[in-house]
Amino acid sequence: MGVPSQTLIHNMTDLVAAYVQKELDGYGDCLEAKTVSPLWDYVDGSGDPEVEADLGTGANGIDTMQLPENLKDALAVVCGRTPYQTFLTALITNATTRGGHAGLNAMLTALTALVHPFVAELHKQARGSELTAANVYAPNYAVRAADAVYTGADGALVDDTTDASDVDAADVAFFGTDDHYLYIGSRYKFSQVMIGLSTLASVTIEPLFTYWNGSSWSALTATDNSTGLTLNQTITFTAPTDWTRAYKDGGGTAFANQARLYYVRIQRTANALVTPPVGTCIRLVPAAVLNSASAHLGVDQPPLGIVRITATDTIVSASVADMAHARWLPPAIRLRALNALGADAVITVSYTDQDGNNATQAQTNWVSPAALNTKSVTLAGGDTGVRTVRATGWVVTSTGRGVIAVESVPLRTPAI
Repeated sequence: MGVPSQTLIHNMTDLVAAYVQKELDGYGDCLEAKTVSPLWDYVDGSGDPEVEADLGTGANGIDTMQLPENLKDALAVVCGRTPYQTFLTALITNATTRGGHAGLNAMLTALTALVHPFVAELHKQARGSELTAANVYAPNYAVRAADAVYTGADGALVDDTTDASDVDAADVAFFGTDDHYLYIGSRYKFSQVMIGLSTLASVTIEPLFTYWNGSSWSALTATDNSTGLTLNQTITFTAPTDWTRAYKDGGGTAFANQARLYYVRIQRTANALVTPPVGTCIRLVPAAVLNSASAHLGVDQPPLGIVRITATDTIVSASVADMAHARWLPPAIRLRALNALGADAVITVSYTDQDGNNATQAQTNWVSPAALNTKSVTLAGGDTGVRTVRATGWVVTSTGRGVIAVESVPLRTPAI
């Protein structure tokens, strides 16, 4: 009597995690819901350089304060709230006084209970120590949808955010005219873009990549494996150090969503294009969210790896984020097609398992996956989870082409 059961622990801590997630989401949602001009517009509209110099920094700070520079800042604020800490302290007290355990770790171990990584963050903030990794399931390691997608000409852009996030084919038309733009925005910085195409460009769009540096759209050095959107492949780059959130297009017209986001702008510079590309969906590889020790925090993280089928029976793998196995249990993984592969695929996955051993395992046939379709991965032998996606050892038998994300499989998805 007097001690929660495993089921109760799971239900209670998952609900706490759901509350924390709602609060974190609120930072961005609050700002994205605004429909009025930012304070900076009024300062800038004064036309007075001295007013701009005196008030500009403060105005910009107010405009962006609902969207922390990174999730690390937001998580620290939310986890520090008194109600969360009061509940966690009570749970620890219950474990020791009523359960006779040495602490929360001991109680979780005795109950074989697994808690959300947010609970581990609450514990670390309250006690300055980690929960045992075996007691904490991993956060999501996955690609993300863009928070804003605009296509067309500056001043008359079309909002394709919804179409770019879903799986409906052939519903994102872009680059129909020379010098048209594609703006891709995210709450947080990112380093890869995958544009799933249902129609490939007949020839390269000769893309020009730029980003907002706070005062102008500046050239972005990118590796365009899509060859100007003539292939379903990745566009990768290193996030610039001066990358600044924007809320206006290159002509000075505010986006429909006036939230300040990190935008990459792609411009078509090819004069002639018989067949413009048509998209199905867009996915991003977000930046990792790290603590002061450069370890992953318990929030959504980048995918474990990106795999590209570049030619018949040819596959290229790259690790993106090594799972923080010292903080939580290595998870099961799945494959997610980021475009319609156009053919069946038999893939052998290569990974480092929960104990740090390298392994490979052939998978069953993946029948012509559509964009955003997923396939659960069977691990080798008695493996229970994956730490790392390896760059060698992958094999594919397929005539298809495209990009696949290697994601973790969420053990539970708390919701309210």
